[in-house]
Amino acid sequence: MKPMKLSTDVLAQAGYHAYGRSTGWKNYQGLDMPAWDALGDGIQNAWRAAAVEIVSLVEGSTRPGTRTAHGSAD
Repeated sequence: MKPMKLSTDVLAQAGYHAYGRSTGWKNYQGLDMPAWDALGDGIQNAWRAAAVEIVSLVEGSTRPGTRTAHGSAD
């Protein structure tokens, strides 16, 4: 079977929903998580950045631990 190419938005939302399912739909403060569409652009963009980073790791174009918390290379 040929792997599917998924959009960054689809991957970001999948990650957000996986996080929600694993925490009982509570955020790190124990508050209810909003629906994806209710998140601000900044938070959605953070999930998109996480998705891009994971794809880079899977594709081998980034090594684990080669980026700092602010996204620049170590």
